[in-house]
Amino acid sequence: ADEGFHAFERYGQFVIMRAELEVAVWTIQGERQWSQFVEPPWSYRIEQEAMFIDVMGHVFSFPLSTGPGPLKKLWWLP
Repeated sequence: ADEGFHAFERYGQFVIMRAELEVAVWTIQGERQWSQFVEPPWSYRIEQEAMFIDVMGHVFSFPLSTGPGPLKKLWWLP
């Protein structure tokens, strides 16, 4: 993380890294799956292999294994 590392958390076969400005996911074997810039305040929850990220009141969901994809990098901006 470039700034403000918060924690690692495990969810099944994935490891989630939370930081001030980034969320990233790796497999438990250490293979990086994806990362995403986020702007505080932000939070997330996981339900049945889907990640829901709330960035400043805008909620977006996507598969935990693949991430939000390249076309949705800044979904909270107008």
